[in-house]
Amino acid sequence: MPSPEADAAEEGGTPSTWRRFVRVLRIALAAAIVAALVHWIGPAEVWARLAACPWPVAAAGLAASLTGQWLGAIRFASLARTQGMALSQADALGINLSAMFYGLFLPGGTATSWLVRLLRMPDVKQQLSLALTVIAGDRAFATAAGAALGLAADLALGGPATPAVTLGLVAVTGGAAFFAWALFSPALSARVERWRNVSVLRRLAAKRPGDALPRKRPSLATVVAAASLSAAVHGLGILVWWTLARTLGLDLGLLEIAWVRSASLVVGLLPVTVGGLGLREGTVIVLLAGFGVAAADALSLSLLAFTITVLGVGMVGGGAEAGRLLRRE
Repeated sequence: MPSPEADAAEEGGTPSTWRRFVRVLRIALAAAIVAALVHWIGPAEVWARLAACPWPVAAAGLAASLTGQWLGAIRFASLARTQGMALSQADALGINLSAMFYGLFLPGGTATSWLVRLLRMPDVKQQLSLALTVIAGDRAFATAAGAALGLAADLALGGPATPAVTLGLVAVTGGAAFFAWALFSPALSARVERWRNVSVLRRLAAKRPGDALPRKRPSLATVVAAASLSAAVHGLGILVWWTLARTLGLDLGLLEIAWVRSASLVVGLLPVTVGGLGLREGTVIVLLAGFGVAAADALSLSLLAFTITVLGVGMVGGGAEAGRLLRRE
């Protein structure tokens, strides 16, 4: 059975060898950037700061991050139900945790996490368009809320001398919010059909009796709930970053943390490295320098936050995925 990459090569798409090269290049670039930053600052200095984090603080950060995953699962399941998809909160949480785990180790970054979510959605072969719409809407709500909180912090701080960051936050907030709104618009139905032509999805969509386009726009109550849950998820993330900053001895307020965290997450969306690793750390170093934070402290904060909120959650997701696969056997 030919792979999706082979299908694309046969149909004039990007050759599979080129795709593999790009994926490997993104991984190598992420590793190179982080290694260069650590070497520039000093491995011993960075490690000393990371090792100084008390385990209760790390455990509390992981617990808060998992709580955020649960809130995100509630949003995911709620959006799915608006389109008539039978997705429970427990299943939504399992899907999100699996996506976190596979996204850490498989090439493709964000695309990998989207594909994992799609493959785990119920009755995806019969409801491909609906599944894609729900996943994209869920991600759009999350992105819009994160950027909006960063923009609010930017304005409350009086606009730090970084107009590019402000403009980026405005663009991402508005773009993601419009995308979330448009996804559930009946006018988008014809465009949703184009998703079926993506080579990776074509085999999934080969048999789709009864497949339907987005059935209805979510109610105002659902939209408000989704936005509120998204803000709560990012609020927990800000609290985790702030706690870790205090642990490292950094005198930063919640507004500074919210601004820097949101800006780094937006930069991390660029499809340059896997998971934004390296880009995010460089952004945190540059932005925190404006608040008088040393590069070693800024890099340590970013790496510590990644270890707890991304790697730690991914490991929990790996355990949950292993349990799921064992139960299937």
